[in-house]
Amino acid sequence: MAHSEKRYKSEIRRNSYTCRTYHSSGRQLCTRHAANEDALKKIVLDNIKRHAEFIALDEKRIAAELYKKLVGDISLDKADIQKQLRELKQTLHNLDVKLEQFYEDKITGVISAETFTMLASKTEAERNEVSEKISLLEKGVSETKARLSDIQNWIALIKANAAVDDVDRALVEALIERVEVSESAVENGVKTQEIRIMYKFVGVV
Repeated sequence: MAHSEKRYKSEIRRNSYTCRTYHSSGRQLCTRHAANEDALKKIVLDNIKRHAEFIALDEKRIAAELYKKLVGDISLDKADIQKQLRELKQTLHNLDVKLEQFYEDKITGVISAETFTMLASKTEAERNEVSEKISLLEKGVSETKARLSDIQNWIALIKANAAVDDVDRALVEALIERVEVSESAVENGVKTQEIRIMYKFVGVV
């Protein structure tokens, strides 16, 4: 990866944030870039307040956008998901019944052992496919519930901290996973430095 594409986890050093990679490994792996602590605090506070304003204006839209970011385009229609699960489980039951019938037909001589083996193998393959679909759907439901909980937790924390005026340890531990600071660069004569706030529950938003 090119040096300019790296992201840097930072830590406090004498009222500034310095690159952790540089601090631990030296300039062989990174440069000694840093950011002022007060400036970072202001950026974090401004970011929290901006999100709080958006949530106050349209919380449902913010939640929907986060859902799409974290989950994708998976349907939220619980009735549709439950219908799919019912149909798949009924199909699985029907296949189990077919397998039992094939076994009885073999025992009674209605079908040969060779025919039983062929039919049972085909039905078992169908059964495995349906079982996999059920497992994936149920896993998706579980993961979706977890992501919805994450979204609601993040929104609640942003709302609870909308009026904070300082970034203290309690705020960081509750809401922020880490702050990433890139090396500063000069563009068109202006010094720039990318700051990425990684929130708990939802990541970068």
